Amino acid sequence: MYRDQAADFRKIAEQHRQMAEMYAKAHPDPKPGLKNPWNEMMQKHCKLLEKDAEKLATDADKAADFHTFRARELQGK
Repeated sequence: MYRDQAADFRKIAEQHRQMAEMYAKAHPDPKPGLKNPWNEMMQKHCKLLEKDAEKLATDADKAADFHTFRARELQGK
């Protein structure tokens, strides 16, 4: 179950990575040296969600590792 959750969270992280890229392409900077404020805001937003999803994936992997270890321990392995 936790491995499945980790995979799902990694998919969410990848979706946000892709959304950030697509938004940047669709809303380029108006001039060299001048940043599009909406693009910067969306980049921060998507990167934050990507980071959070990656953290949740890591936590789910750790939970899976713990439960696997504990199950083996209870089986005497």
